[in-house]
Amino acid sequence: MTTPSAERYLSAALLNKSTRERLCDVDAMVDAITDYAIIQLDLDGNVLRWCPGAEALLGYSAAEVLDRPVSLFHIEEDRAGGLAERELAAARESGRYEFEGWRVREGGRRFWAGVVLTPIQDETSAITGFTKVIRDVTAEHRRTESMFHGLLEAAPDAVVIVGSDGRIMLANAQTDEMFGYEREDLIGMEVEALIPPRLRQAHEHHRATFFASPKVRRMGVGLELFGLRRDGTEFPLEVSLSPLRTERGVLVSAAMRDITEQLAIQSDLADAYAEAEVFAERDRIGSELQDHAIQRVFAVGLALQATIPRARSAEVQQRLMRAVDDLHGVVQDFRAAIFGLRTRSADVARVRRRLDEMIGELSEGMATTVQYKGPLSALGEELAEHAEAVVSEAISNAARHAGATKLTVSVDVGDMLCIEVVDDGKGMHGNATGGGLVDLRQRAEAVGGTLTVGDGPGGGTRVRWAAPLP
Repeated sequence: MTTPSAERYLSAALLNKSTRERLCDVDAMVDAITDYAIIQLDLDGNVLRWCPGAEALLGYSAAEVLDRPVSLFHIEEDRAGGLAERELAAARESGRYEFEGWRVREGGRRFWAGVVLTPIQDETSAITGFTKVIRDVTAEHRRTESMFHGLLEAAPDAVVIVGSDGRIMLANAQTDEMFGYEREDLIGMEVEALIPPRLRQAHEHHRATFFASPKVRRMGVGLELFGLRRDGTEFPLEVSLSPLRTERGVLVSAAMRDITEQLAIQSDLADAYAEAEVFAERDRIGSELQDHAIQRVFAVGLALQATIPRARSAEVQQRLMRAVDDLHGVVQDFRAAIFGLRTRSADVARVRRRLDEMIGELSEGMATTVQYKGPLSALGEELAEHAEAVVSEAISNAARHAGATKLTVSVDVGDMLCIEVVDDGKGMHGNATGGGLVDLRQRAEAVGGTLTVGDGPGGGTRVRWAAPLP
């Protein structure tokens, strides 16, 4: 017969035996796993237990890694950045930490790893260490990366992937074509190199703002955005931004579209709309003249004509007859004006096409940027002719005499017609009195305008011709 104390001792012994057997079963199960590295760590992240699967995956024997920090398997950048410490802290806080990224085997060979880190707790829920499971997912990563690259290359727009440091990490073929760079030149380049210098400081601020609060958005809503090709030409851009959350942190995907043709269509539509409004207003004025002013003048003329026979003096009769003839002339002038309002030359609507053709012919071999603003149809035939002469002379001067390689042409129609042609040639050097420029100055003075010739912003020549609209 056993005493109660003996029974308790026997029960404890049996329990300890059962626990030991279960632990042995777990050890045997862990040792049987060879596709994963299962590693036990202490509170500081040093290796306490090393299983055969870890040796098979990472290439180290137990004797080589026991009591060494788990950062031994991290790439140099992650070791320097304190990734191991951040992983342990995240596992403590959330109870589990998962990660995908580069790890290194014995000899420094890299592989893409899937990592799960969980804390080990005792019966009081105190954390006594960690279990780290590492799996080689290089093949899956390559398939995913290949699919991502395929989608990137298939995108209809130019797309770049940019890191928080502002440097391009990936770019697709459309980006090469749009900006004129080779792929190897784009990778590692600061993204600000793809925009004009005058916009770079503001863009750096916008980039920092995006990374501080990353979300899908259009870039620069309400602003005019421009890209800069390798040859120095500018073009209008539409940009959409999307955040990409990766093991390297947040990256940004920037999809860019050249909207030169879109803006040209919008400008043509605006011109057509403005022209339609002008012609509608002319029709209204013509109708009012026809229905009211002309009829009243005509009635006055009839009344005077009826008065002539009743005049007793021949001199008075002659005066009345001359007045009737004058009123008839006024009616004819009104009708001619109405006809002019309704049949004004349709060539005005083709001003942009003529300017585009001229610029294309005269600027051959130069990197040319052309910008239009406002309804060209509002110019009238005289100003349209002056505009062609100004653009022709300024571009010819840049091409023949200044040795220019880059050219910017701006035509702005508002309260005034302002034409500006800027080149990067050798400049006027005080000689702004050539025959062509004299002609442009005379044209400006004839319509109450001005001609200004000076240095361009980065050298070269700036020609500015301005005149009020009729």
